[in-house]
Amino acid sequence: MHNPRLLPGGSICWTANRYGLEGSENVSGLRLRRVFRVWMIGVIMSIWGCRPGSDLLLPGSVAGTTCSSLALAEIEGTALDACDLDRYAGWHLEIQKELGSFVQIENRFEQKLQAALNLLALSGCQKKIVDEGWLGEQKKRLIARLYLDRVLPRLEDLDVSEEELHQAHRDEVEKYKTTGESDIYRPTSVDAAVIMIGYFPDFHAPQDNETPVVRAEKVKQLMGEIQSVLGDRVADLDTFLALARGFMRGNPTVQVKEYSNLALSLDEESIEPELKKTILALKENAMISRPVWFSGGGYIVRRGVERPGKGESIREAEPELRRMVRLRKMEEIYQRQILRLKHKHQARSWPDIIERQMSAEGLSR
Repeated sequence: MHNPRLLPGGSICWTANRYGLEGSENVSGLRLRRVFRVWMIGVIMSIWGCRPGSDLLLPGSVAGTTCSSLALAEIEGTALDACDLDRYAGWHLEIQKELGSFVQIENRFEQKLQAALNLLALSGCQKKIVDEGWLGEQKKRLIARLYLDRVLPRLEDLDVSEEELHQAHRDEVEKYKTTGESDIYRPTSVDAAVIMIGYFPDFHAPQDNETPVVRAEKVKQLMGEIQSVLGDRVADLDTFLALARGFMRGNPTVQVKEYSNLALSLDEESIEPELKKTILALKENAMISRPVWFSGGGYIVRRGVERPGKGESIREAEPELRRMVRLRKMEEIYQRQILRLKHKHQARSWPDIIERQMSAEGLSR
């Protein structure tokens, strides 16, 4: 991407580094003439490629196809035809990138239509900017940079409050809980393996006049034997599981459960609060807990591998959160200015009529 220098009146001056000459104090006249000839050839080829009948294609055009004259929208009294939609939307996406926007144009008719109208609004309704080859490229970049310079504030100048930081962090935590994905937040997680012994195979508490499958005395005895065999630490998970399966033989209420990637800083619906508390109490990998009793029996926990989190505190994630909030603000300002320009140029579209007409003509949305 080349950086122009804006001149008074909105004109543009490309500096010498556009051609690789900036910083060269002793550039020979011969070298300059060679560069100029190459540059002129490029310009002539660009203009030649855009003349009627040329085999070179413009951005978004398809060889051998015919455009529909169906008017999708109107801006400044000029119709936006169906054949222009993909090209204009594509060029607007490039300008969005020039503006540093993080919003992408999805491949849906309604969004492409709005993107095309946005391009025309930004360009002052100069539809021909996409039909001028190399010169059109420069106009497109000039539109983006002039708009960025005149209308949008600098990203680092946007204020971000503490409440906005906290809300952004809460949003990222909720996003992770819902989707399991976040670029900013990831909770510390740990694996665990649990040996459980119940009075019944489903671990429900004995009711009045109900005879347990395994009586309380037997459960207590088994728990003591397991604790004696395991000790305070079992370095290898496979060894722990092998020992646990040994106790399962002949004991119908002994079960082994494995938990993977338990998020310790989140409320886990898949794990009982008391079990989570027991895991947190074990400070190191491979440590074995003391027996923990509950209404349906008891269990012993082996803590597994811990995976460090990311952005769990606001201060830790502050640089990324601050940039994310600023980008959102920038996008909101940009969208408001686009709406203002479209209102100024009296942009309008007819989605209900368009849908019927495009269906009748067999055009794809």
